[in-house]
Amino acid sequence: MDIKNNTATNNRYILGLDVGTNSIGWAIVDCDAEQSPLKLRALNSRIFQEMVEAKTKVPKNQKRRTMRGMRVRLNRYKHRRQKLIQLLIEYNFLPTHFNDNPEHALNQIDREFAEKKLSKIWSPDWSNEEKNYRSPFAIRNFSASEQLEPYALGRLFLHLQRRRGYFSNRGAKYLPLLEHLGLKDLQDDADSDDQMDPETKKETRTVLDGIDQFNKKLGERTIGQYIWQTAEEEQRPPKRINLHYFEKQAPRKGETAVQKFSFFAQREMYEQEFERIVEKQISFHPSLPDLKAKIRQCIF
Repeated sequence: MDIKNNTATNNRYILGLDVGTNSIGWAIVDCDAEQSPLKLRALNSRIFQEMVEAKTKVPKNQKRRTMRGMRVRLNRYKHRRQKLIQLLIEYNFLPTHFNDNPEHALNQIDREFAEKKLSKIWSPDWSNEEKNYRSPFAIRNFSASEQLEPYALGRLFLHLQRRRGYFSNRGAKYLPLLEHLGLKDLQDDADSDDQMDPETKKETRTVLDGIDQFNKKLGERTIGQYIWQTAEEEQRPPKRINLHYFEKQAPRKGETAVQKFSFFAQREMYEQEFERIVEKQISFHPSLPDLKAKIRQCIF
């Protein structure tokens, strides 16, 4: 409530506001010098159009907000990729033409691999020419046991940047403060899913379950090693981790049945693979010690 002084009549009045989600009610009451109400001068209300869809009750700006978030993430990805490409070109881990049209250059390599070398993907003997057309998953697999050519290593880093694994940023903005106060354990509370809507909570639990199952399956291998070795066992082209499945009992249409669920990888798994690759290749490429921190920042 607010008390105003009307200079024209030298009277005091009280303005009362009732602010709701889609309406504002107001009333003006005259009062005396002691701020006691005398009489009601006026009252009314203003009703606004409800800011949710009539059928779904979804906020009207949700679609716009979602699309804006997608554009922001895409722009951030392109910025990280371009920064990484320039860094790798500077240290001769990528040819200079990558800087002209990086998307075309990456797609061209993958297309040439698919068209020309896919039939030899299972051959144990690799000539130098064939190594240039290896699947990126093959490069990631062999990077832990053999020396990679500079361009192959550069392509490996670009492949790691494309998919970096699941990372929850819920409560992430509070993490530096929690660390400074020595209360990092409270991050679990910041990441609590109590405030999630049911659909988001279901999706998050599905992802976390997929991470847990994949972690058990992975063992001591890296993600790249697991994908390539699984492809060799099944004699098929390699595919990204969320196209690998596990089975478990789950309710469906009121009954419990065996269903397939996707594996998922978390950011930490990719970071561990990056560390193992650099540790192996650092003896073959003298510039890697100086580059490691910069590449890691561009990727993760």
